[in-house]
Amino acid sequence: MTPLLTRIDQDLVQRRCPDRRAELQAERAAYLARVGSFSDARSALADVRQTHADGRDPRVSVALMVAEGVLHCFEDFNPRARDRLQRAHLLSESCGLADLSALSAAWLAQVEFLCGDVPALQRWLAYWQPVPVAAGTAADLRFGLVYANALMACGETRRARPWYERTRQGAVDLGDEATIAASLHDKAAAGLDRHRTDPANAAADVGSLDLVAMEVASAYNFRVGAGHQSLLPAAQACRARVLLLQGRHAAARALLEPLLDTPALRLNFVPDTLLLRLEHAACLHALGETARATEVYAAIDVRRHAQLLPKDRMLFLALLGQVSEALGFAPLSPELADALQQARSAWLAARTGLRAALLAHPAAAL
Repeated sequence: MTPLLTRIDQDLVQRRCPDRRAELQAERAAYLARVGSFSDARSALADVRQTHADGRDPRVSVALMVAEGVLHCFEDFNPRARDRLQRAHLLSESCGLADLSALSAAWLAQVEFLCGDVPALQRWLAYWQPVPVAAGTAADLRFGLVYANALMACGETRRARPWYERTRQGAVDLGDEATIAASLHDKAAAGLDRHRTDPANAAADVGSLDLVAMEVASAYNFRVGAGHQSLLPAAQACRARVLLLQGRHAAARALLEPLLDTPALRLNFVPDTLLLRLEHAACLHALGETARATEVYAAIDVRRHAQLLPKDRMLFLALLGQVSEALGFAPLSPELADALQQARSAWLAARTGLRAALLAHPAAAL
């Protein structure tokens, strides 16, 4: 039982107003979803819907929709998360519920960042009025974490670090282990992405690959030690990718194959297992298992690369050319080579646009 969950349960014991109790139950369900207790979260939300389906209290209705959106995010990156959160934001705005408006906007910023929609991210970040020290609210901490992740994504590592620390310390003060776990994982994953996309300059920016590997391991160990089940596939993918970069292919394979056997595996709102399957083929080839590598490679539907975000599309097509030639196939076709250049250009343009938006936000002045 985490301090935050304990505090919510104590409030539930003390509160007598049914509406306030229902709001707390929805908040509790959202936290349970964030740590991976999905069945308990669904059960709690069902109880709230049963007693407040008539929408008589707008705070309960909004808290319920936010919790449903968070559950969709953490259980399976279900696109319905955006719909529930947008409905929550619209209702909170119309009813003048400033705290819940900010909370729903913070989660929408998270969703749009993961989906790579810079204009939408910028729109939701406008609902955040940051202060130097964490304000001690769930919305402020989520906004701060999204801002840190976005800074890292556009190469602003130095600016991102204090925001990660601010988020972590604020979460410690709140007793919010889920946000502590998220801040550790996100920072490590962002450092790993830097080594994947720009290996020549990554060490000077985010530290050596060995340092990033330690951060990835630390984030994973914290999540497992705390008993969190949410987003474990994403954490496992990070561990496997670190091992691939280190040339530890047997260890990487041991993580990749159970991960790829996960039913309906999703690592983001945007389908991205295509790249993971190609990394598996590259791993098998490096281990000398050419026949198996060829089998895995041949099963990949290359046409689906257009579904990937620019960064993953760039990484996929670059690795595709390497694996194709290593297995004795033709190099990238002119069409795919052009798609690789377009993906690289789109990724650089997105980084530039994101950086401009982030540095124009009031948080940049803090």
